[in-house]
Amino acid sequence: MKRTTLAAALFGASLSGLNLSGAGAQTGSFFLTTTPERLTRFLKAAGYTVTLDRSGEQPFLKLENIDDGTDFYLDFLSCNASSCDAVFANVLYDPKDFKQAPTLASVNAWNQDYSTQAYLDDENKPHLISTYSFVGGFTSANFVAWVKDFYGDLDAYHQFLDKAK
Repeated sequence: MKRTTLAAALFGASLSGLNLSGAGAQTGSFFLTTTPERLTRFLKAAGYTVTLDRSGEQPFLKLENIDDGTDFYLDFLSCNASSCDAVFANVLYDPKDFKQAPTLASVNAWNQDYSTQAYLDDENKPHLISTYSFVGGFTSANFVAWVKDFYGDLDAYHQFLDKAK
């Protein structure tokens, strides 16, 4: 989500917070804790193709991106038997997919305009990440909207990297 859009959304949210009387009916149930299984149900209900993997230390979800074939992952943070504190969406690109590998300057240019953050790892592979915290509670509608925004930024980032050739 572009920073200007994010700022407008946050400003609108702060104004709408002044009158909370009907907010619960529009946003769905409010959850204080969550599990990967619950989020999988939310995402599948929203039409996403999701695979849950619990084989490592922390669980993750794989979401298929049918637009450009680049899947992305939701990695969970600070999970215990009943809940996780946060999740971060991430995608990794292979620089071989582009005629010219992205430069640090081009990745930093992305970060000036978007709330999702891009970086180059030690092998100059470009990544895109965004974090969502469950601490304090959340709604399924808000979480699914965050995933949708990441999908949009993912596609925009791919196009951005293509243009950086």
